[in-house]
Amino acid sequence: MSYIFGLFLEIKLLDKKIVRRIIIIYLTIFGGKTLFFDDTDSVMNLFSKIQRLKFFVLRKELNTFGVHPAHVPLFFIIQKNPGISQKDIAKTLAVSPATVAIMLRKMEKNGLVKRDVNLADRREYQVFLTKKSELIIKRLEGIIEKFEKISISSLSEDEVNILKAMLKKIIKNLEAYKDV
Repeated sequence: MSYIFGLFLEIKLLDKKIVRRIIIIYLTIFGGKTLFFDDTDSVMNLFSKIQRLKFFVLRKELNTFGVHPAHVPLFFIIQKNPGISQKDIAKTLAVSPATVAIMLRKMEKNGLVKRDVNLADRREYQVFLTKKSELIIKRLEGIIEKFEKISISSLSEDEVNILKAMLKKIIKNLEAYKDV
């Protein structure tokens, strides 16, 4: 199936955004069980399994204080960049500004972020964390640390270092490819 999508991309029948949406819809409908990878031990399939497991574990933990796993990256992006624009958050996450607006609206409704009009450009909002979210971030850091410890608990220190080095190489490969 991924071969077919690749062909569509190559002959310009579908653009990348449409293919990405089709893949997301497919994964959502079939719970991540995928026809894209015939080999269940393929690297991409294993990444997908890890991501799904991470989502379910984090969702269970985060539900205790009303945070959705998809919001986690926003907490850390805003923490590192107080006053960041919605547009810059969207660029950082590689999602549409509309998606970020929806996420921020939910977070704002729950008292987790505050959006202020940018005085230099009134068309733009600046996003800030609230006191409530700062407390949640401390808990998030603990949850994420616990998740990582559990994830690598059966690996030796050498294996962890090798895994990190290999993942960094994969990231480098994909970052170079994304702009092609």
